[in-house]
Amino acid sequence: MVEFNSEKYTVKSGDCAWNVAKKTLKARGLKVTNAEITKEMQRLAKLNGCDSVEDFNTKYFSRAGSEFIYDKKEAAAPKRKIPVAPADTLNRDTAAVQDNTRVARNSIQVDTTKSIKKPLKVKNPKKYQKKSIPKLTAKEQEVLHINAMKNDTDKIIEYNKKNYQGKYYAIIDKKACKLRIYNKSGKVIKSYTVGVGKKVGDNLGSYYMERAQKTKDAWKAEQGRYTTPGEFTLDEVHKTSSAYTGKDGKPKIMHLKGDNRGVRSGSQAIHMLYKPDYNRRKAAIDSPGLADNRMSYGCVNLTEEDYNDMYQYIGEGDKVYILPEEEGNKLQLEKQKDGTYKFEQLYHRDQQRGISKEVASRVNYDVKPKKNPVYIANQKKKQEAEQQRLLAEQQKQKEFSVFKPWTWFS
Repeated sequence: MVEFNSEKYTVKSGDCAWNVAKKTLKARGLKVTNAEITKEMQRLAKLNGCDSVEDFNTKYFSRAGSEFIYDKKEAAAPKRKIPVAPADTLNRDTAAVQDNTRVARNSIQVDTTKSIKKPLKVKNPKKYQKKSIPKLTAKEQEVLHINAMKNDTDKIIEYNKKNYQGKYYAIIDKKACKLRIYNKSGKVIKSYTVGVGKKVGDNLGSYYMERAQKTKDAWKAEQGRYTTPGEFTLDEVHKTSSAYTGKDGKPKIMHLKGDNRGVRSGSQAIHMLYKPDYNRRKAAIDSPGLADNRMSYGCVNLTEEDYNDMYQYIGEGDKVYILPEEEGNKLQLEKQKDGTYKFEQLYHRDQQRGISKEVASRVNYDVKPKKNPVYIANQKKKQEAEQQRLLAEQQKQKEFSVFKPWTWFS
């Protein structure tokens, strides 16, 4: 329960705006419904100077230990002292009726005109109008409710029950080295043991890069050998080397196309075990120890038999979710530029707190752009476009000088 002796609340691990709003309602003996919780979150956001509930959630619940005001106590007005009448008031009043001069001497005349206050003239009345807090849409309420859940798998299942367009999707648990296929109702259909990135952790990679900043990315994520968590869409590969070609002559590889800010398509993939080292890697997957399953440069590895079986359920266009494994990290629904919501990892251990996601990506990504072939190609295109623009301007100046009549006879 929330202690109302203090005006401030200290955020604990696992807290969010939704849960704290429920606590404050219970402590005050009010009804605990979704509508009341939403109103309470709006009240808390406004009380702490936030424009919206999302801003309030991001500002105060991104880390434990932060404090915010939840109950603003106003100072009570001083009580007016009411004069107590003397014991002989009744006797004096009776005597006053008989003596008119005494009444005139003891009576108090109050000038009521002085107590009337004139209304203040406000120069800009709009400035003092209360700002109306925008009501949360049904979608925003759903997102807040899902983000308040503690388990990442439960978040994905709950969101996909209403919003997933496909038939099946996959969730990859790096800790257990498992790939599980779920149907739309959230039931596990199939489970496979897989190999994942050799290094334990949630490398930020190009995760928070905006599209314009992707050129600074290069290949650090693959060199780091991390399997980056997040939300991905499968993108089939139709031509590949013999190392990832099955016995039937077909490619056994699908890229994990990043759906979040700047996750590069092709930086991670799901594929069959590397053929030149197939037997050793298969033995590692089949062994009871999970440490042997940390084998790849970030891709998700399956035996050829398991890949063929998995391909019956998920293929191009289907969703794949990779769960984070670092302590304190989790998946959260974040609003994208196009208005949709995608699951993104909350933070990375090397990320500096209190800075933007774009700046954090530069901190974790120190690869020089000049070494990136994509960056070099883009720069070349810009230079060619600039040269064409200058040539066009020069041509216009020449044409204009021909039609200047004052230059004909000079």
